Amino acid sequence: VTTVPATAAGDEVIAWVEVEDGEISGGPALNSGDHGNFSGWGSYTFRETGMTSTMTVVAPAAGTYPVHIRYAAGPLSAEENVTRAMGLLTNGAARQQVRYPMTSLGDWETWRFATAQVSLREGANTLALQCDRGQEICRLNLDAIQVGGAAPDPCAATPAPDGWTSLFDGTFASFDGWRKAGAGGFGRQVDCTLRPFRGRGATWFTEEQEGPLTLDLDWRRGDADATSSVY
Repeated sequence: VTTVPATAAGDEVIAWVEVEDGEISGGPALNSGDHGNFSGWGSYTFRETGMTSTMTVVAPAAGTYPVHIRYAAGPLSAEENVTRAMGLLTNGAARQQVRYPMTSLGDWETWRFATAQVSLREGANTLALQCDRGQEICRLNLDAIQVGGAAPDPCAATPAPDGWTSLFDGTFASFDGWRKAGAGGFGRQVDCTLRPFRGRGATWFTEEQEGPLTLDLDWRRGDADATSSVY
């Protein structure tokens, strides 16, 4: 009898974890929530050796899982405007280097996913994103990780009714069409909605809409004095 190691189903998402909710250690890592279009309530900037976010995920079975890492690699100096890298540690031991191509030469609000493969045991595991300037250029904003799933983004697109066009359908792909203005930033939440943080900023849809239109919007206020702030 030959025992075959269990392998996770490629389309099964087992975890979505915000980098900012991990255990941050190893230096003055900075919450970069002033850059918009993040997931959750912010992202973290990793600049120097030792900066680490350690996150815990629970695997339903031992096996090999894809890890999709949402990140931004924006403009720096000419020497650093190249593909960057950081370490990914599994259960505090095996360290692999994940490469992060530039996402934009113009801003830090363009996000992409980098994907790696990890071997997890059944039950609780730790995944750590770690900077080591001795062997890699970090200088990245790290947002969240998805463990499992053939493609990143646990939110499915909400279809628009006949005759309507979605400006935001819950997915990161449609969120890419928006940019913030002013202070603070906007984050995509686990329920696939958008929420503002840290200041009275705005987010605007960059594609010009021509001709008469009707805007249909759902919004949720936190208290009786809150307004929609839709203009």
